[in-house]
Amino acid sequence: ISLLTTAYAGQGLSKLMARVFKDTTGSVSSQSLVGMMGSVVYAVTATGGVVHVRDKSGNIHRVVCKSLESETIEPNEEILVVDFDDKARVYYVMPYAKALEPR
Repeated sequence: ISLLTTAYAGQGLSKLMARVFKDTTGSVSSQSLVGMMGSVVYAVTATGGVVHVRDKSGNIHRVVCKSLESETIEPNEEILVVDFDDKARVYYVMPYAKALEPR
């Protein structure tokens, strides 16, 4: 009887926990960072660089990137992630202030 009671209570507890944590995910797709803001850690050029980008949950991701328009973006500048190259596994970024300029 105690085995059945424990199994039944465990099943109820697992269903409750599933409802509480249903929107929590630990993984982020590469494409989900496109359109997000970040800041430069190591200067970004046409050949490479490193930035910190926050996902929709507020988690920080350190990603390898390249400048979209072959310009140098200095450390601590705000950036916008514009694209992701799946083959090269690299993000393309541009200065956030430049992204806000009308075209």
